[in-house]
Amino acid sequence: MAVQAQECRTVLWCPFRHSDAELLKQKMQSYKIPASGISQILDLVKGTHYQLACQKYFEMTHNVDDCGFSLNHPNQFFVESQRVLTGGKDIKKESSQPETPQHRPSVQKSRDAASALASLDSSLEMELEGLEDYFSK
Repeated sequence: MAVQAQECRTVLWCPFRHSDAELLKQKMQSYKIPASGISQILDLVKGTHYQLACQKYFEMTHNVDDCGFSLNHPNQFFVESQRVLTGGKDIKKESSQPETPQHRPSVQKSRDAASALASLDSSLEMELEGLEDYFSK
């Protein structure tokens, strides 16, 4: 019997898609979203326009009329939020390594890249958990 490889996907929890409308309304009220904004967002949710509801929520919470992009992922919400909050500057992590180029064998570069990817995956997981906790409150 052949064993089939199964694709592993992380299912993202979207408060606009997976929350009861009344709960969403209460949460948005507690976040001081204006009643007109709550109404617009709930209308989008009722029409199953979850990404647009998320986008409208982003605009309301970041005080922008039109964010100029389409939100497709919680990580994008976070990145765009940070961009708005920092005045349009890209977020960059400071490197603890000196900026002088160092010659390393390609094997070491592969290990470094794998380590960086693992670290990125771990930090993205932590950010997602934080977003899930934030939206589940």
